[in-house]
Amino acid sequence: MRSAKTILLVFCGLILAGCSSLSKEECRLGDWNAIGFADGSTGKGSKRIADHRKSCAEYGISPNLDAYLAGRERGLDHYCAPSNGYQAGLRDDDYHGVCRERDEASFLSAYNAGLAVHEVKDKIDDLEYEIRKKRREVDEVEKALDLARSRKITSAGEAVRNELLTLGVQSERLNGEKRVLEKELELLENELARLLERHRSGLYS
Repeated sequence: MRSAKTILLVFCGLILAGCSSLSKEECRLGDWNAIGFADGSTGKGSKRIADHRKSCAEYGISPNLDAYLAGRERGLDHYCAPSNGYQAGLRDDDYHGVCRERDEASFLSAYNAGLAVHEVKDKIDDLEYEIRKKRREVDEVEKALDLARSRKITSAGEAVRNELLTLGVQSERLNGEKRVLEKELELLENELARLLERHRSGLYS
C-alpha cells in the first residue's frame, strides 16, 4: 500500500493543476491508485483518465487502469458522502454526476443545501456592498443639504430654496432606498440562519 504522504502529494498536485492533467514526474511516478483516489475525492468525471492517458503518452507511459479505477472508487466513497456534498455545494463546485451508482439522492440533497447557503451568502455580500454605497450617497447629500441650509441663513434667494428642495427630495429618496435594502438584508440573514440551523440539526449530515 502506498504511503499517506505519497497520496497526499499526488492529491495536492492534482488540485493545484486545476483543469490540466499530469506532469512528467507524476506520469513517471506512476502511482495510479493515488491518482485515481485524488480524482475520485474531488469528483472528477470518468473521462479524466483519458486526459491522463493523453498527458502520459507524450512520455511513452501508459496508465495502470485497474489501479486507477480502484483508487477512484475509494475516492468516490469519500466524495459522495452527504457531508462532503454539503461542503461541495458551499464552495459552489460543479457536480459531474459521479455519484449515480451510490446514494446520489442523499448527496444531491446535501449538495443543493450547500448551494442554497452559498447563494444566500453571495446575495448578502452584494446587498451589504449596495448598502455601504447607498450610505455614502446619503452622507454626501446630507452634507450638501447642511451646506445649503447654512447658506439659507444669509440668503433667501430662489436658487438656494430650489437647491434645498431638490436635496431634500434626493435625501428622502436615498434613505428610502437604503431602508428597502436593509430590509432585504434582514430577510436574507434570517433565511441564512434558517438554512444553517437545518444543517446543524443534521438534516444534511
